[in-house]
Amino acid sequence: MWTAQHFGVPIESMIVWHQLRGEPSDLPDAAARIEKAKQIAQTQNFLHWELVFPEVFFEPDGTPKAAPGFDAIIGNPPYVRQEYIQPIKNFLAAKYPDVYSGTADLYVYFYGRGLELLRRGGLLSYITANKWFRAGYGEGLRGHLAERAIVHEIVDFGHAPIFKGADTFPAVMVIGKPEVTTSLTINDDEHAARITIFPRNLLHIADLKEYADTHSHRVPTARFGKASWSLETSDDKTLMDRIRNAGMPLTEFIHTRPYRGVVTGFNDAFLIDTATKDRLIQEDAKSGEIIKPYFKGENVRRWLSDWNDEWMIFARRGIHIDEYPAVKTHLERFHTQLEPKPSKWAGSEWPGRKGGVYKWYEIQDASDYWSLFEKSKIIYQEIQTHSAYCYDTDGYFANNKCFILPTADLYLLSVLNSPVMWWYDHRYFGHMINDAITPTGDKMVSLPIAPPTDAIRAEVEPTARRLIELTKTRRDRIRDVLNWLRVEFAVTTPGQKLEAFARLDESAFVDEVKKRRPKTPQLTPAGLRTLTSTFRDYAAQIAMLDTEVDGLEPVMHFQVSAQDRSK
Repeated sequence: MWTAQHFGVPIESMIVWHQLRGEPSDLPDAAARIEKAKQIAQTQNFLHWELVFPEVFFEPDGTPKAAPGFDAIIGNPPYVRQEYIQPIKNFLAAKYPDVYSGTADLYVYFYGRGLELLRRGGLLSYITANKWFRAGYGEGLRGHLAERAIVHEIVDFGHAPIFKGADTFPAVMVIGKPEVTTSLTINDDEHAARITIFPRNLLHIADLKEYADTHSHRVPTARFGKASWSLETSDDKTLMDRIRNAGMPLTEFIHTRPYRGVVTGFNDAFLIDTATKDRLIQEDAKSGEIIKPYFKGENVRRWLSDWNDEWMIFARRGIHIDEYPAVKTHLERFHTQLEPKPSKWAGSEWPGRKGGVYKWYEIQDASDYWSLFEKSKIIYQEIQTHSAYCYDTDGYFANNKCFILPTADLYLLSVLNSPVMWWYDHRYFGHMINDAITPTGDKMVSLPIAPPTDAIRAEVEPTARRLIELTKTRRDRIRDVLNWLRVEFAVTTPGQKLEAFARLDESAFVDEVKKRRPKTPQLTPAGLRTLTSTFRDYAAQIAMLDTEVDGLEPVMHFQVSAQDRSK
């Protein structure tokens, strides 16, 4: 009954307890509550540790031990995402208030429970995902461990394939429960944890223990506080601190914040190609007022975008759709799918969009900051595998996989694209599958940007402009070749190899074109000569552009990095 109250069975005073002992009760539904508690117990399968292992918690005469608990606890807690533990969140919040977070995975609470069951002087070791080291939902757990435990060792496997078929970012941690009973101040420089970070490829490592013994380093446990945990070496930590101390938060530097791209709620209706855009404008010239160039996360490139001639009907909140008859007719084809779900809908499935305060023809996302998309800005993806921030002056409207920084600051663009910033980002932001990082939320808002001197800005910005120009020229050369292949050789789907044709040799280029073009008619000798000569011409042009880019990028990064060294 005591446990069941956390799952919706109310208990008033001692009335229910009288009923449990078979005594008279004035509570009409006491028996029903007891039966409900039994059902919950059977479903949840509660384990009362003190009753199952009395020798761990009690002396032989039944009195509580002075230092109860297990000598050692080891385990592989289940990886259960927070969406699937919704029914027990009230219990978790009440039972583990120090570590609770509404977005925490289940394994977070295993740490809380494990410390409760561990005796003072005992050791606990779990293998869990490492995301709580840095994630916001791990803040409570990090603080809890900092106050009540000693971190002895962490073995971080990252993306190494520990669990077959799953990229779970596993880490093994050994913590101890100190002998003292007072509030802890043990995480100081006198204590150091052993840290081992394994590479992604474990195939060449014959003995994991030997690797850990020879590749580990020591980290002062003073680092393991409420803030995100850093497992880096002392040198790396020193450099991270220097970068952080030299900079100011991103939002202070640009006096604004990142903004997420637009959510339409039904892309099939609002996203159109160039032919459809041209047709709608031909039918009604006013349509052009609400048709905007559309930009996906995959279009983000370093320095400049790679837009694919896509468009969005930006029917923002409050628009008068009758003023755009051609667009209205187009959207009418999707009327059923565009209808917002009514608040009182009781059916099992709604054919339209989710509920909200918007009309059927309006974009689902309010986007009250929509005018910022039409100004100069920096765009980046929410998932990154390398530093890729692009500069836009063409008024692209981004999708919700992108974020924009409404600024034309080319110095900032250069800092964000620099190797030293990528090095920092990889240790600062949360990690995802395939070692990607996600520069979102409070982390991005607080990203440290070193204010430049006038001299540094004067050197950096012209270089950034030239890199943008070179990137645009390179992009245009590639598009010229792909359009030519489409018209002259019917290559409608070039694929990744032809999109990066400058990396191929002449023979590989010809083979790829043959594979991508229709089997008939056969490629003539004249056609082959044209194909190879065009390849040599454009590949040489792109090689020259790449050479200049490669020459400018290191200069750019030296100029930006000099700011940190000077401070």
